[in-house]
Order: sequence, then structure tokens, then C-alpha cells
Amino acid sequence: MKKRISLPMMVLIAFCVAAVTFESTYIFCVTKAKLGEDEFKNEKLAYVDKLYRERFIGDIDEDKLTDYLIRGYLVGAGERFGGYYTADEYAVYLSDVSGSSVGIGVTVSYDEQTGLALVSEVTEGAPAQRAGITPGDLISKVNGESCKELGYYDAVTAIKGEEGTDVSVTVLRDGKEITFDITREQIKEQCVYYHKYADTDIGVIRITRFATVASEQFADALNILKSNGARKLVFDLRDNPGGDLDSVTSILDLLLPEGKLVITTDKNGNETVVSKSDAQETDMPMAVIVNGNSASASELFAANIRDYDKGKIIGETTYGKGTMQSSVPLPDGSCIMISNYKFASASGINYDGVGITPDIEVKPNDLLTQNGVTGIDEKDDNQLTAAVEYLTKLN
Repeated sequence: MKKRISLPMMVLIAFCVAAVTFESTYIFCVTKAKLGEDEFKNEKLAYVDKLYRERFIGDIDEDKLTDYLIRGYLVGAGERFGGYYTADEYAVYLSDVSGSSVGIGVTVSYDEQTGLALVSEVTEGAPAQRAGITPGDLISKVNGESCKELGYYDAVTAIKGEEGTDVSVTVLRDGKEITFDITREQIKEQCVYYHKYADTDIGVIRITRFATVASEQFADALNILKSNGARKLVFDLRDNPGGDLDSVTSILDLLLPEGKLVITTDKNGNETVVSKSDAQETDMPMAVIVNGNSASASELFAANIRDYDKGKIIGETTYGKGTMQSSVPLPDGSCIMISNYKFASASGINYDGVGITPDIEVKPNDLLTQNGVTGIDEKDDNQLTAAVEYLTKLN
């Protein structure tokens, strides 16, 4: 249904929208002169709206216009990690955070080199695996639309949808494009994978994302590894984009002694300790592997392990996302995500825009770079090998 939005509301939500080139410079200048500089700034969007409604030969979709005005406001405001979700997009987001959603069964991260979605995990038995998508694939198109043009988050959202519907996913593999037609299904995400490393007493726990299901999966993995003789632990957080705050703090609470876990700072500089761990801890040597795609909650995890001197960080400097977003649902079911806090680990250091420098820097070898974390044998993974070697020396 189309409805006309009021001009004051448009001014409020789109004050920072990118400048528009007017058809008539003369009219623009005359109006500006009549209103005065400051007055015109406040009336500029209303003026553009009036021009378009009087002269534009196309039909204006009021709902679409509103959505784009809000998106433009966020971009103009300099919002890096927040965003605007329509009602449908917000419903998908909520199911995604829970770890149970309708999709094809892939875990992806942003690939800075290509600007595409890198497939880091494929859920066993899921539609993507059955179709032939593998870790290391780069998703280049969704339903024929370029992911670069869609943008990373919109492309990821487009892969999801209603159960039983089809989606066309094109991937880049070895420089060639391959297209898969896949039927979406209900997927319960597996966020935690674990095993003992070769013939050692070292348990490896890989966390792909801190969805709400991750804390329960992690507790199970930790208990099973300990019962199977693991005495040391490697936490693999490479390509982990972050996730739910409660999830990562619940996991840290199992590992760390009593103390602070998360400290937030608002725009006025007010600090608040929002999460603490209890006195129970896991008394085992630890190492955390990270890379440039380890972000947000992953960085919080790694920083706290180091802050409490529980283990070393190995790999590459992390992404550098130290801001927290809060969701503000709107009356029509849509939602705005606002970056309203900076956060830090127990040390109080914020890594936003900087990242966390590892204690032991290990650049990925060619095999790891080309095939991804899950695309090679672990004996060929030089970052994992470095973590195992570090722990092996601890007796």
C-alpha cells in the first residue's frame, strides 16, 4: 500500500542524504537566496521532494522512497556497522542471530580483497553441501544480481528466504563462475566444531560465529574433549565475524576466573561494566588463533583470554570492530541498528579501527590463503601448527 509521508518526517530521517543535482540551477539559487543559507539547509529535502512530485515522469513508490531515505541518513551519519532493516529483513535477522533460520546452510564472512562473501563453513547435509558449494568459494551473484552491487549484507540477506523457495547462487572457484540452483530449508546452525589434534592431548575448538546456540554447543564440546583426554585447548576464531554478546560472555565465563568481561562506553564517556565472570574457570593452557576477519565478539574473546593471562593470541591482526549496536524496532516492524557504545575487554582497551595484534604473528601460507581454513588438511595449516607447537612446549 502506498502512503504519502509528511515532509517534516522526511527532513528528520534524511537530513544527511547525499546532495541531489537539480534540473534548474536558476530555481535552486533563487529559492536559496529567498530562504537564506541556514533556512535552505533545513528546507532542502522538502524542496527536492516538491520538484520531483511536480516534474518527475515516473511513479514514486512511497514505501521504497522512505526505506532509501532512511538508509541514506545512516550512510550520511557515518554509521559503519549499524543499519536499517525492513520488516521482512528484520525477521530474517532475528532468526539468523538465534542460529536457526531458513537458508542454504553456509557460514560466510566479508572478503576484503574481492568485496564478496567468502564461504568459510558449509553445514553438513544442508542444501548448499548437497548442491556442491564448498568452503573457499566466493559468492559473486545471488539470483543473477552482482553481490558487489547489492552490497555484502543485502547479498547475504538475499540468500535467505521462505522455506521451500529456490535461490540461484553463483560462486567464484579457481577463477571460474559456477551457478547452483538451491531450495531453501530450515537450518539449525552448527557454530562449534571440535576434535583432538592428531596424537596429542590438545583439543581444537573452532567457533564460526557467536549465535545464541554457540554457548550450549561450546559447553558440550569442552566437556567431550576433556573426557577424551584433552589437557590443552586451541580456540580457532579465524573468519568469525562476531555475534551475540550473551553468547560470547557465557563461553568466556566457563573459561575465565572471576572478573570483568565487557566494559562499555557511551557517547558521553560514561563507562559501565555490563558483564562479569564467576570464580569457576577452566584450568588448562590455551591459545587463540585469529586473522583479519576475526571481528567484534571474536576480538572480545581473544582479548579477555590474554587479559587474564590464560593463553596467547596467534595469527594476524584482527579486524578492529569495537562498537556495539542496539536495535530499535519501529512501529511498522522495521528496525534501525544504532552504534551506541564502544566496548572493551577486562583491560579496558578498545580496539575499534585498530584490531588486536597477536602475541605470535603467523601469516597464512599459500595453501591456507588459497583454500581457506576448512579447505586444507590441518597438517598444512601453518597457523594451527604454530598454536599446537606453542602448547606442546608447555608441560
